[in-house]
Amino acid sequence: MLNHNLIIIGKVGKTYGIKGFFKIHSFTSPPEKIFDYPNLKLQTKENEPWHPITFVESKKQNNFLIARFNETIQSIDPRHLTNALKYLHDKHTVSD
Repeated sequence: MLNHNLIIIGKVGKTYGIKGFFKIHSFTSPPEKIFDYPNLKLQTKENEPWHPITFVESKKQNNFLIARFNETIQSIDPRHLTNALKYLHDKHTVSD
């Protein structure tokens, strides 16, 4: 069930390269802004537990964004991360 205090700001795409990066599909404007949000959480499947995330490294690569995640997320099988996760942000902490 979706927590109504959270808003979707992007999703995880396919793996990228051999160093643990994933493509990031950002719904923010500009797209790179997704890396500036604090309190990000993700969920691999509906009704699964939420995982707090941080980006270990993030950058623009050609025409898309890529990022590596904190150790907690790196322990999850990448097949469960790809296209299954949404980045969510607590809307009470969003600042304009």
